[in-house]
Amino acid sequence: MKIWEAVKKVMEEASTPLTYVEVYEAIVLKGYYRFKAKNPQHVVNSEIRRRCENLDIPSARGVKLFARNPDGKYTLIGFQAIDTPNPLAEEENEHFRLEQRLENAHEKYISSFKKVLLEELKNLTPYEFEVFSKNLLKSYGVEELMVTSPSRDGGIDGEGILKAGLSKLCVAFQCKRWKGGKVGRGEVDKFRGAIQGKFDQGIFFTTSTFTAGAKAVSTRVGAVPVILVNGDGIVDIMLEKRCGVQQELFAKYSIELDRMLIDDMT
Repeated sequence: MKIWEAVKKVMEEASTPLTYVEVYEAIVLKGYYRFKAKNPQHVVNSEIRRRCENLDIPSARGVKLFARNPDGKYTLIGFQAIDTPNPLAEEENEHFRLEQRLENAHEKYISSFKKVLLEELKNLTPYEFEVFSKNLLKSYGVEELMVTSPSRDGGIDGEGILKAGLSKLCVAFQCKRWKGGKVGRGEVDKFRGAIQGKFDQGIFFTTSTFTAGAKAVSTRVGAVPVILVNGDGIVDIMLEKRCGVQQELFAKYSIELDRMLIDDMT
C-alpha cells in the first residue's frame, strides 16, 4: 500500500475531517504503512497536499482525492456525513458483496465439478479408460500412441513416443480404473518389471489413489521411473488441458481505471 492509499483508507474509515497529524497517527496505529522518513508527519502532509484540490503546487498530482476545510482539516472529495444516504456508495458495496459471493460460489462449483467428473471416470469400462488415458497423453504431446491388445498386453496397457528436446523417449502406460481401494507397491513393481529394458519411462494412471509404499518406489536408482497419476491428478490435467471437458465462459469484470491514469497516479 502506498502512502496516499493509506491516507485515503484512514479518511474513509474515519468518516470525519482529520488533520494530517491525526491521519498519520491512524496510519501508524493500524499498521497501514511503515514509515522510514525522519519526519513522517511531514511526508503525510505532503502526500495529502499533492492530491488536494485547489492547491496549485509544483508537485501536485492530476487526480485529486482530498479537500481542505477552512479549519485546516482534510476530507475526501465528496465527503458526506454518516447519516446522509449515499446511493452510489451503497451500490458499490452491493457490487463487492455480489462479487465475493460469486467467487465463493465458483470455488464450490469447481470442487463439486471435480468430484462429479471423477465419478464419471470411475464408471468407464477398463478398455474405455485405457483409450481415455491414451488421448490424455496425446494432449501432452505424446505421439504414436496405441492401446495394447488385452491378449498381448504383457502388463502394459499402451505405449507411445515423447519428444524431449532432440531425443525421443519410449513411454508405456498402465491403467487401473478402480472405484475403491488403493494401488499398492506390488502393482507398481509389476508394471516396472514389464517395461524395464524396453521403455524409458512409465506412467501409471488410476481413478483411485496410491499407497505410501507405491509412491516410495515410483523412482528408484537404476530403474525405469514410473510417474503416478491418481484420480484427482487426472481431473486436474483434464481441466488444465481442456480434455474431455468444455469450458463455458461468462463475463466477469474488474475495474482497473488506474491503468488509464498511470501518469497522474505515480
